[in-house]
Amino acid sequence: MPGQPKRRARREGLLPAPVPGDGGRIFTLENDAATTHGCYVSSERLGREVAERAGYYRALLPAYSEAFEPILADLGLVDVRIERAAQALLRADEAAGEPLSGYVGAAGETLDRLRQDLRGWLRHKRSLLADLGLTPQAMAKMGLRVAQAESMVVALQRAQGGEGS
Repeated sequence: MPGQPKRRARREGLLPAPVPGDGGRIFTLENDAATTHGCYVSSERLGREVAERAGYYRALLPAYSEAFEPILADLGLVDVRIERAAQALLRADEAAGEPLSGYVGAAGETLDRLRQDLRGWLRHKRSLLADLGLTPQAMAKMGLRVAQAESMVVALQRAQGGEGS
């Protein structure tokens, strides 16, 4: 029966009683990531910021199609999360007394997950930018393809005895 292990754990004092009005969910005091720095806030709550970031990247696109919108929305969300995580880590580094104290011991363990997520979000952002053609490598590939297409047109025109010879 679902929920029975929780009831047994509550009877034995291993889990706190649910807070009335929260649907039976239990949130421990340690689970304060979203309230501390906002990196893990849902995309719905970050809607305005995500839309602003997506608009910024939309303006940078060499060509636009509505098919890019899901990637732009994802890029906007990742961008907001990266900024918030970087700010939280910066504040933690500034609050630490010693230069590396935020990376070792209990303080380091506390922020380690956020650092891991930040690295993952940065990799994901780089991938999304490449998908949109906004990285130097992606731009070079597009330029190469354009140059190849132009040379194919010229070769075709030459073969047909037209212009470009």
